[in-house]
Amino acid sequence: MKIMNKLTISNLKLNKKRTIVTIIGIILSVALITSLSTLISSFRSSLYNFYIQQRGNYHYAFYDINDDDLEVIKKNKKIESYSIIEDIGYALINSKNEYKPYVHILGIDNNDYKNLSIHLISGKMPENSDEIVIAKHLKSNGEVDLKIGDTIDLKIGKRVSDGYTLNAGNTYDNTEKLITKETKTYKVVGIIERPIYSIEQFSTPGYTVITNRTQNHYSSSIYARYTKAGLKYRYRVTANILGISEKLYEDTKGGMFFNTDKDEEKLNKAKFRVSENSNLIYLETMPINDSAVRSLYTTFVVVALIIIVTSVFCIKNGFDIQVSEKQVLFGMLRSVGATKKQIKKSVLYEGFILGLIGIPIGIISGLFASFILIKVCNSLLSEQLFMRFTFNISILSIIVAIVLSILTIYLSSIKSAKRASKTSPIVLMRNSGDIKNKKFSLKKSKFIKKLFGIGGLISYKNIKRNKKNYRTIVISLIVCISVFIATTSFVKYAFKQISIEFPQTDYNISLRISNDNKTQIDAISKIDSIKSFDKRRSVGRNVTGINLTKDFSNYLDDNNILIDALVSSHESTIYKNYLDKLNLSYEDAKDKVILINKTLIYDSENPNIRKEIVTSNNKVNDTISIKSDNNTIDLSIIKITDIKPMFSDEVYARIELIVSDEVMDKLIDSVYTTIFIDSTNPDYVEAEIKKILDNDSYTISNLDKEKREVQSLYTLVAIFLYY
Repeated sequence: MKIMNKLTISNLKLNKKRTIVTIIGIILSVALITSLSTLISSFRSSLYNFYIQQRGNYHYAFYDINDDDLEVIKKNKKIESYSIIEDIGYALINSKNEYKPYVHILGIDNNDYKNLSIHLISGKMPENSDEIVIAKHLKSNGEVDLKIGDTIDLKIGKRVSDGYTLNAGNTYDNTEKLITKETKTYKVVGIIERPIYSIEQFSTPGYTVITNRTQNHYSSSIYARYTKAGLKYRYRVTANILGISEKLYEDTKGGMFFNTDKDEEKLNKAKFRVSENSNLIYLETMPINDSAVRSLYTTFVVVALIIIVTSVFCIKNGFDIQVSEKQVLFGMLRSVGATKKQIKKSVLYEGFILGLIGIPIGIISGLFASFILIKVCNSLLSEQLFMRFTFNISILSIIVAIVLSILTIYLSSIKSAKRASKTSPIVLMRNSGDIKNKKFSLKKSKFIKKLFGIGGLISYKNIKRNKKNYRTIVISLIVCISVFIATTSFVKYAFKQISIEFPQTDYNISLRISNDNKTQIDAISKIDSIKSFDKRRSVGRNVTGINLTKDFSNYLDDNNILIDALVSSHESTIYKNYLDKLNLSYEDAKDKVILINKTLIYDSENPNIRKEIVTSNNKVNDTISIKSDNNTIDLSIIKITDIKPMFSDEVYARIELIVSDEVMDKLIDSVYTTIFIDSTNPDYVEAEIKKILDNDSYTISNLDKEKREVQSLYTLVAIFLYY
């Protein structure tokens, strides 16, 4: 067998060009598989690091723990590591935010800052219990002007209401009292980003300040990382710590929702509050029964199969041609005593040698290509993506790449090996096994000759005589072209969706707030780079007096007298401009209603098709009645039109009415206010709004930023697909 192996190596050296081409095919195949597995590993690692940075490096947080329970948790074998936050207490501060009148002083050990994602902006972290760092939103939201180097005297105590001690989970109540324990002077040595949500929730009534842990506290919170076994049985471990049943904890997801009132009563008997770092747990456990994980693995398997199948065709072609060229040699060897097994092993040994060269180079090439791709993505899309990609080499991904590459080479060579071993020596020596010399297959094609000339005709006959060697090439081309067309079509469709998801609007920022605070709204309207501004209030109300059209009535299929309507009012400038467009005066319209006589509905036969229909047969001066919170208001229709005010949204299957602010004040006591802004610099405006409204009572949408993020995501997918 050693002679056969030497002969195989000798033949590879003699036919260098063919050997190099086959090795290049192997390198490309291995590089693709390696880069695919590395990119998936890098993405998972990037996401993991992102969540650690944003949410902290822990699995479960337990709050308001006394010393005895703290020791029990610290000794739990299912807990790998933990960070302790000492709740030193609350202190009143001159905050302009009535819902956050306190600072909440927390004690943290220096080595726990990283695990709890405490990000320093300027200055330094406290080195002793007389130094503090403050969160930046203490100034931006509370308007408390503390700077690095300042000292502050704090009267520290606990919040009490009706004899109960309140914690960070209790929102501020103006009836509560602060029972002071001590007065302490602190020096401000640094400013930090707002702490993670589990440390300071939006509804928490105190701004977080951090000092060194002193172990002189009311209670503590512990942020625990479980061991692998603990994470596997996390519901059981967490339930045991809380002192409740595993089933109750799992069924209620730790108190996120309750199946029954009895479940809520049982959960209230838990020793202390708990929260889980769900995203980090999800990434570390990656449950195979989860749909998203299955989709990820399915995508990997499908893409890997495409790479393997395509590579098998391409590499097999190289082996087939080499086998065809060595048929005479195999015939001579068979005639002097070489067995079928030896011939087969010779071809497989050739694949082994080529793989031994191609696989390491392919792995290195794949890793290098992935590294470059990640750098390019971070460079081009750094401003739009919510996180930066980190290059991560996973040993498992390398092993997967090697196994799949060996499988690819084996599948490529095994058929050629079997064919070479089974063909008779005489056929091999005549080199006629692949030649088909049937009369009908060698007929001249006048079309081929006219189109390509005599050279094309000879090539055509050669293909007809030796189909097997060229069939693989044709199939490979078909597969490659099909994959390219499919990828291109998908990318074009994806980018087309952007225009559907983000249609052309006359605003690029929308803000929804739960109050009508005129001071805040005035401050927002005065932000630089705002071109136009609208404060819109909308409310759904039942109305009578609407004479529905036949089409709209049939669509609603409803004979009720009360009709659902969307009643809206706009900021005075927008409203007056709208009235000017309709040739109406403010004095005439302020106590009346404008009827928008159109709405969008979905086609009953094709739900994907929308169409516009007329809603009513009413006439000007008709009276309609709008049912308000406390009474019913009768309003006269001053205009029926299909023209909408600026900053209006599409309305589906509803009557739409426009009223003045005065009428809206009569209709409602309180309602969510929506602000629409058209700005030349929406990112700047968004940042300024967040400074003004740094609480949980608003929802902001930067359409320009969202569009860029979606476009960047599709660009990223396109880069990966074309890559």
